[in-house]
Parts: sequence; structure tokens; C-alpha cells
Amino acid sequence: MKRSMWVAAMATAAVVGGGCGPEEGGKGYDDEDLSRYKTALPARSTLALRNPPTSTAAAFGGTPTIYPEFAVPVAMQINGLVGGTLDIIELIAAQEPTLYDSDDLEFWWGPIPDSESALADDHFSLFIHDRIEDADYDPQTDLRYEFAIIRGLGNDVANLTPILYGVASPVEGTEDHGIGAFIYDFDNNVAFENEHNPGHGPLTSGRMATIFLKGPDEDNPAAEVTAVVAAFRDFLPEDAIVGEPAINVDYFWGNFTDGVADFDFIDLEFLADVINDTTAVENMDMKLAFYNNGIGRAEVGVTNGDLGTDDFLAVECWDAAVSQTYLSYTVDTGGGPVLAGESGAAASCVWDATQFGEVPDLSDVPGMQTLVDDLATFGIPEDLPADNG
Repeated sequence: MKRSMWVAAMATAAVVGGGCGPEEGGKGYDDEDLSRYKTALPARSTLALRNPPTSTAAAFGGTPTIYPEFAVPVAMQINGLVGGTLDIIELIAAQEPTLYDSDDLEFWWGPIPDSESALADDHFSLFIHDRIEDADYDPQTDLRYEFAIIRGLGNDVANLTPILYGVASPVEGTEDHGIGAFIYDFDNNVAFENEHNPGHGPLTSGRMATIFLKGPDEDNPAAEVTAVVAAFRDFLPEDAIVGEPAINVDYFWGNFTDGVADFDFIDLEFLADVINDTTAVENMDMKLAFYNNGIGRAEVGVTNGDLGTDDFLAVECWDAAVSQTYLSYTVDTGGGPVLAGESGAAASCVWDATQFGEVPDLSDVPGMQTLVDDLATFGIPEDLPADNG
């Protein structure tokens, strides 16, 4: 959709709808079509990470784990942010659409007043566009639907600012199967506030981009597979402590379930000052896997920063109660890994190093990682929503 066209459509929505549903005399669309369009929106059941299980070791005299406990607050923070994003989408999409365009195949919701804003006439809108009749749409390579959340002020289209944009191809007849991607551009929201409300308080800044998919397993159609690749760039929540460094993290989360076996993994790559010799930050890669929300293994690599050219690797294994059964540390100073510490029995690990290497991680999806990195680094392009001729 050309930028001029969606701006014009937004202006029409502002004049005609004012946030209300279609007038009497017919909605002009089929409820089944509306439901189909709404399946393009990201689903909570796909995007939300399953929190790593909490160790019950202390209650039974075992040894608490280190890395699953470390991963819990990370997953909770990610889920909190994703959940807040989906709250906005769901709140808007739960209302009656303001407009339906049968020529351009679009639904519009809004403008919906933002009752919590300090600005008069501040509002949000949502649109979903079916690209199937676009001249440049290729069903073999392109995702079928595009959607966006747009913030505005009054009826002046010059104030319209997209804060979220995404594309998706849902599987019809399912609630959450399909593939998609979206970017939440917090910096666009900050720019909006800076222009119209320069006296605002702390705001969440940075960007989040994600690719998601969910569907039947290729080798076992009775099983379901979920995968999410995401990146945060220069992210700071509004409640960040002054001087706190921005968050830059990539992650790949996946789940496989067939009703009997339940397998989760997460691979996190981020910068952190984990070695406190100096204030230099290290590169940290933390990969964890759990079977039936219990027994599992983690491998954590640390490079750069205070380590210089050395490499550090920690391996931890745990049982079904998430009680540590094995822990080792190795350091490679250039001559190969040297064991620096070990406790427990390596034989207790549900997966050895070779088997754990078969668990997916970010190195298996370089194209997806590059895409979310580009989106999260550069933000929503100015010509989006995409030109559909």
C-alpha cells in the first residue's frame, strides 16, 4: 500500500469512524473474512516463551541449578514485553472494525482514543491488509498479510507514526499456525512524544524484531513445532535505572510437543559484564534445553571483554527436579580447552556434548538472525506499509 494511500485511508477513518463500528445498513464484510484477517496477527501462544522450570532441589536436599535460574528472569522480561505488545493488538482487534475496503482488501480499526495519554486527541489505529491481489505479491516468496499499529494526534495525517509493523501467512482453519514477522519500534514512539509532548517522563526506547512460526512437524504431523527468533537493539525499559546500559540480545526459542514428549530449547546471545575485573563487557552465549519441563542441559560460552582472547565454557546438567547433577568449567587460552573445575558425573547428563550439539541454536538460522538484526537496528522503513501498487 502506498504511503499516501494508507495515510488517506487513516484520515478517512478519523472523519468517518471516530473509533465507532460501521453504521446500520450492513457491515459490508463477512464475519468469516474478518476472522481470517485477524489470524494474521501474532498469537500469544506462539510468541510467549515457556519460562524455564524452577529448581526444587533445595526442598529435597539437592543442589540448585545455576543457569536455568539465570534464564528465568530473562524469559520473564521477554514475556512481559511481548505480552504488553499483544495486549495492545488484542485490545484494538477485539473492537468492531471502523472500515473495510473491498478494493484494497483491508480492515481498519480506529482511531481509538488513548485514555492514558497526557495528549488531547491522542489515538491508536490498526490495519490488516490482504496482499493476495497486489501486483507484486508472489505467494511462493511473500507473506500474505501485512498489519500495523499507528499512533496519531487529531485528524492531522502528518502526525501519523507507525510503531508496529508486521507480515504473516497464517494457516487457514487454525488459530495460531503459520509464519510471520514484526517489529515494535519504541524509538518511533519516543520521537512522537518528543515532538508532541516534550515534557514527558521516562519512556521505553529501542526496538524489538521477531520472526515466528508454528505448525505440524515435518516428520510427525501429529506433533507441533514452535520457533521464535528475535532481537532487541538499544532497548531500555521506562523503569531502567539511570546509567543502566541498553540491552542488546538475540534469542532463538523452540518447542516440540506430541502430547507425550515435550521439548524446549532457548539460545541467548547478549553482551554483559559477567567478569568484574574491569567494566568491559563480555559476549555471552547461553543455550539451554529441557525435556518434559525438567531434565536438561546448558552450555554457556563467554568470550572477549576481560577474557581477551581466551574462551570460557560452562556445562551444567540437571535431573527431572531441576537439581544439578553435573557442572564443569573449561578455559581455552589458545592451546585447547583445559578443565578448570568439575563436580558431579558427566554420565548423568541426559545429552552428551555431541547430542546437545544437535539441539538447534542461532547458528542454524543465520538468515533469520540477520533479518531481525536489520529490523531491530534500523527500524520500520519510511515506505512501510509496503507498496502494493
